Amino acid sequence: MKKKYTYIWVSLIVLVFGIIFIPRIVERIKSGSIVENTRMNVAEGVERPLEYITLNDKKRRVPPFSFLNQDSLLITNEDYKGKVYVVEFFFTTCPT
Repeated sequence: MKKKYTYIWVSLIVLVFGIIFIPRIVERIKSGSIVENTRMNVAEGVERPLEYITLNDKKRRVPPFSFLNQDSLLITNEDYKGKVYVVEFFFTTCPT
């Protein structure tokens, strides 16, 4: 008996989603206001300028680094050259 009610609720949620969002999606398709993915349009081998993050009105970038990973292999920022990556420097222990 409980399984029948689950199907009813799932059907109701899908119906409400369709009523609310499908007309919006169709309108965006018709108006051509869909966001285009331009990442794939970059030509192979074209060097792009280094992107900086602005923090406190200063342009900053990740400083050169080298660490050992969990497999004891040396990892440097050169390993990620030309790739998008997020850097978070943190410590597992505090010396103070």
